[in-house]
Amino acid sequence: MYHLKYTDGWFAFAIGFIAFLSIFSDATAQNPKVSASVEFSCVIWNKLPYETLYYRQDGEYLPLKLSPNNRSPLYDLSGMEAFELYIPGLDETGQPAYKLVGQSALLPDVRRLLFFIVERPKDSGLPLGLLGIDDSLNTFPPGTTRFVNMSSEPLVVSYGDKNTLIPIRSMKNVKSNAPAKGGFMPFLVTDEQGDRVYETRLMSRPTGRDMVFILPSERRDRSVELKFIPQIIPPNQSVEE
Repeated sequence: MYHLKYTDGWFAFAIGFIAFLSIFSDATAQNPKVSASVEFSCVIWNKLPYETLYYRQDGEYLPLKLSPNNRSPLYDLSGMEAFELYIPGLDETGQPAYKLVGQSALLPDVRRLLFFIVERPKDSGLPLGLLGIDDSLNTFPPGTTRFVNMSSEPLVVSYGDKNTLIPIRSMKNVKSNAPAKGGFMPFLVTDEQGDRVYETRLMSRPTGRDMVFILPSERRDRSVELKFIPQIIPPNQSVEE
């Protein structure tokens, strides 16, 4: 029977996500810096130790509106080689200045990005880690669910009339085949041997594209738990040029 060692769920998720972030950061670092015009939104998992975060657009520092477990509004970023986060403070002379607390290179040829913002352990560089992934509607279209396996074992997701193997610390899109008016869809997670790990029903809509994170549970009576990042796409925005 599949069973994850009991641990604090948020701690396990944070450590796993930082490792997940490092994989993508290493891959991104191998690409040359690009100056691009992109749209982006952000996700935080819990409240950060800063009242407001700002991103740099040329010489301006613009505030971000962030709410835990939800996508931020969509923002524009033009002519920059990286996505940079700042907090207000003072320089060495006591004058107002902005301090860099996180940064991530942009992905070549990607025009819409979703950045996950997490706190890094102390003494590991900048205090905030950023993971930027392709969030374009062509790559992640409405009517699909993006599953991310943050557990310690490969898992099989049964959803939308399809069984999909998701390796450790990887993500895959699954078409939901939701009814026209939406509805609750059967959702089952098993291990590679077919043992049941988690079962529920997920709300799905043809205009929705939800992210589902599967992570070790902090409860002793279950092996995994889920985190959701929902989004509804208006029908007139369902495709990109």
